[in-house]
Amino acid sequence: MNKDGSLSLGKRLFAPFPRIFVVVLLVLWAPCALAALGNGKLQIHHVDVGQGDGALIISPLGQTVLVDDGTYTNCSAFVNYVKGLGITSIDYHFASHYHSDHIGCLDDLLASSVVLNIAGYDRGYSYTTTMYTAYVNALGSKRQTMAKNQVVTLDAGSANPVYIKCVDLNGAGVYSVTGSDENPKTMVLKITYGNFDEVMGGDLTGSPAVEATVGPEVGDVEVYKVHHHASATSSYDAWLNATTPEVAVISVGDGNSYGHPTSAVLTRLHNHSVKTYWTETGAGVSPVSGWDKVGGTIIIQASPQPGAAYTVTGNGFVDTYHNNGQADTTPPQVTVVKPNGGEIFYAGSIDTIRWVATDGIGVDSVSIYYSVDDGDSFPYTIVTRQQNDSSYVWTIPDTPSDSCVVKIVAYDTSLNSGEAVSDSPFSIASHVGAEAVPELARFDLVQNYPNPFNPVTRIDFSLNERARVSMMIYDISGKLIRTLVNETASAGTHYATWNGEDESGRAVASGIYVCKLETSLGKTTARKMVLLK
Repeated sequence: MNKDGSLSLGKRLFAPFPRIFVVVLLVLWAPCALAALGNGKLQIHHVDVGQGDGALIISPLGQTVLVDDGTYTNCSAFVNYVKGLGITSIDYHFASHYHSDHIGCLDDLLASSVVLNIAGYDRGYSYTTTMYTAYVNALGSKRQTMAKNQVVTLDAGSANPVYIKCVDLNGAGVYSVTGSDENPKTMVLKITYGNFDEVMGGDLTGSPAVEATVGPEVGDVEVYKVHHHASATSSYDAWLNATTPEVAVISVGDGNSYGHPTSAVLTRLHNHSVKTYWTETGAGVSPVSGWDKVGGTIIIQASPQPGAAYTVTGNGFVDTYHNNGQADTTPPQVTVVKPNGGEIFYAGSIDTIRWVATDGIGVDSVSIYYSVDDGDSFPYTIVTRQQNDSSYVWTIPDTPSDSCVVKIVAYDTSLNSGEAVSDSPFSIASHVGAEAVPELARFDLVQNYPNPFNPVTRIDFSLNERARVSMMIYDISGKLIRTLVNETASAGTHYATWNGEDESGRAVASGIYVCKLETSLGKTTARKMVLLK
């Protein structure tokens, strides 16, 4: 549809044909792809729709949202992108405002067998173009008017929901809702996933001072979808001072007649240390090396933790930033639970490797290796980039040795790594009927069981001669938590239990603890154990 509301050439060509014909054509054009699923991160796809806006949000658990839907002159780009991801339904649609380069393709999308599940939100009121009428008709009874401070929640009930908040709309009290300019009436949305925020404000303007009014209401964000395709009357200092983005996405079309993106906006963004990513080169200022990249569809993927990495991906690049501008430099902490020393395994049998890996931001994956020379080298790889689910089923290899240890390497989302090795060697024998590997000294502290535990665990130990023995529990900092045993014991096997309480009978927190065994004859050994509540 043209700016005056008349049908575009493409829509005039399709007009004589039945709707089902258009549906079939679009289905045939759509590329085959796997169904779009949540990948555990917030995904925001700024689709390359030319001179317009269209963004697809996929929540960590797979809910889908559109914020605008592209320009009427290039609907195939938007429809094919959404359907190419295997998406057959959209949960919510948000229209920032009623210009046809923002609501130009919703009718085409819904006519192509994609279903709107819940609601379509906009600023209310009305507009007098054919495209607006097509948009309203496409929504039908699912159209709803958004209110200031209204929040739509994705992944409700999960540990980290996604919130889409209408920060302000309809001129924010600065521009009259009955005014003739549609841009200042834009609905401004803030998408929040834990400590990550992106703001989308359609074609919001800085003159009149709507940006200066709404910016403080938005507050700090990581990513800013640049207003009005980087028109000179947007992205003023007042807005950037209030929102402090580090990344900006410019949705712009090659050869546009408006001179977007403009030098004025790029200068202001650079002066505020904002790196920019463009869907196309446009027809204005050229990108500056080290500051601006042109990459087609720009995809943001974010995690919720403070300081967590988020990525910006386009054609030929993947750049990494961090929530709140913080770099994560702290590696994960790792504890090997099993095998942790003294076990005997037989080649061909199946057992389970267990570990605990934690990180202030989040453990992304672990890799597991083993050694047959007490850790002098680790030539054997068990698995790489395993999900951090604390266990891995291992088929024991035929590498006989009584000096085996495993090494667990954990990686966080910023690729920091931490590792741990079995506290002492375990043994691998060739087969069940093989001669057993000679036992180590009979003075021994066996790994507690279960481990991790909650609330009680058993700790077995053995003595090769009569002695006074003490068994103490310490926290990871070395503070004494509980004395379990303090008595004279005969040679042989014994055990104690711990219920996760300190000397005063108070339950201790989840974490890593150390059980230390000492005798009056000068023998000492220790084991790490994990309390998980």
